[in-house]
Amino acid sequence: MGSTAVRIDNRSLYEIASIIGEYKPDVSVQILENVISSGTGGVVDAELYNALGVARLKANGDIAGSLDAYEKAIAAGGSDPQVYANQAYAKMWNYDLSGAFESLYNALALNDKHEDALVKLYTAYFHSGQYFKAYQTQQKLISITDNPYNRQGLGLTELLLSNMTYDGLFQLGVENFIHRLGMRTAKLANPWRGDARELKGKVINVYLEQGLGDVVMFVPYLDYLSEEMGCHVRVISRGEHDAHLDALAQIYKDSTDVWCETELIYSKDSIPSCDIEMWLFELLRLGVPGKIVNRGSGLEVSGNAKFGLVWRGNPKHPNDRWRSIPFSVLESFIEKNSDKLVCLQDSLKPSEELFLKNSGVEIPDVSTFEKLSVSICSLKGVLSIDSFVGHFAGNLGCPVNLFVPVNTDWRWGYHGSTTPWYSNHKLVRQKCIGEWEGVLNEWTKTIND
Repeated sequence: MGSTAVRIDNRSLYEIASIIGEYKPDVSVQILENVISSGTGGVVDAELYNALGVARLKANGDIAGSLDAYEKAIAAGGSDPQVYANQAYAKMWNYDLSGAFESLYNALALNDKHEDALVKLYTAYFHSGQYFKAYQTQQKLISITDNPYNRQGLGLTELLLSNMTYDGLFQLGVENFIHRLGMRTAKLANPWRGDARELKGKVINVYLEQGLGDVVMFVPYLDYLSEEMGCHVRVISRGEHDAHLDALAQIYKDSTDVWCETELIYSKDSIPSCDIEMWLFELLRLGVPGKIVNRGSGLEVSGNAKFGLVWRGNPKHPNDRWRSIPFSVLESFIEKNSDKLVCLQDSLKPSEELFLKNSGVEIPDVSTFEKLSVSICSLKGVLSIDSFVGHFAGNLGCPVNLFVPVNTDWRWGYHGSTTPWYSNHKLVRQKCIGEWEGVLNEWTKTIND
């Protein structure tokens, strides 16, 4: 008995490609290109090309291919503001902010309450350093849809504009950002209500819920709870955060005068009962970091003539394209200063490793927190992007020259070269998106002083 071939119409293929595009964008590209080349099935061309633009950018960062697809979508009669919003995002990837604004204005002319267009307008303002306009845009989003996601964005912008000064805007930013906890399925049995007086002398479980750099950054607050407020603090891992606890343990392994009342509870351990539970970020309710003593581990930096170099963060981080420096941009800088540089970058690409070795740059083993801390504490300083290593080095007591992109994270504020998070950090701010000369000039000056 022979088999019967099943023909799937192009509309169904289009819908399949749209569904799998979130997790298999490369397959989505292939399907959509095949559907477009067939030219049948009753699928609107503009719809197809829009989906292809999204998939191309997501699959392999094909900016040119993505922009080409959006132009074809518009030429085919696409009047959906989403097409222009998507086009704007691809232009931002290409560092074309003026073009991104043009696309977004076209989207909002079609629908001035289109939420994704407003979200991307907020992003474009951030990328261009127009933080107050970004704030106004986020307020408009809240007026349209007041949900935890939009509250989170509003809170982060308020924290940024407060510039880490403990004022009404800072406090409002903390409370708005905490709205995002409403998106979590995990609920705390004994949640903290925000009153610091409730914490004195209590047993407190603090649950990790952010990235490695964030966890290390909040160390001063944890110490403050133990030392100043007489709390018994437990830092609780939620499975994926076990490595974060390892980093904290490494920071404090040689310390005898801090964290005497702090426990690290790994995911394999049972969670003891407590008086109060909180998520890590809620510690900001205690005040700005400048009010909290940051003593680090007490480890001393040897102070030789070399500087550790970190240029790339976790590629899965949503802001990594903007915070990481392309290696090609660094090559001349590395060659000129190879005798003063030590590579602290993990997961080197073969081409990067070969270039560093040929340039004579030392490449120590930094595969564990202990090995990384040994390397950091043998240096005069660290040159780093906004990543875990910068936080780790700061808590170890090593001076850090930190590159801050235009679309800066809230914790660095929107201006200035210092930060209350780390007394040994100097912030080097990018002048405009895609501009690297300023940071390289500053790093050159630092290592030659």
